[in-house]
Amino acid sequence: MSNVLSNVLVVGHDRHAAGIAALQVAADLARRLGAHLHVVHSVTLDDYGIDPDSAGFEAEYERSLRAEHDALETDLRDAGIEWTYHEQRGDPAHALAQLAAQLDALYIVVGATHGRGLRHLVGGESVPKRLLRHQHRPVLIVPEPVARAHGRPRS
Repeated sequence: MSNVLSNVLVVGHDRHAAGIAALQVAADLARRLGAHLHVVHSVTLDDYGIDPDSAGFEAEYERSLRAEHDALETDLRDAGIEWTYHEQRGDPAHALAQLAAQLDALYIVVGATHGRGLRHLVGGESVPKRLLRHQHRPVLIVPEPVARAHGRPRS
């Protein structure tokens, strides 16, 4: 068994502010560490806002997934890192923990949000809270960007 640490980071991502902030922090950390970034998007019906029984569901579903991947390519184009996109179904905390264990990731990076985003509740707990409670590897929680108050810059 090698004593060399895995050069892998796993980040939970969606197109909400907290998910985008987590991606930016994870990409910067991956660049600094020379790590490969694995971006996990947990697909839920809530992401697409369309009834799965409707006639247009499959087309909208495919369009949404393609848009998600295209947005990631744009966001990470100039990051100077290697990255891989993973699409998972079901509980985001479980998907992140499972992939991190499989890849022996250094860290899991997720966004903390006060609204929607990667906060899918299971038993009243958010994704970051469940990861902290049930995950043995370090979890980096990135705060949701704070809106500027009355047009003044954040301090």
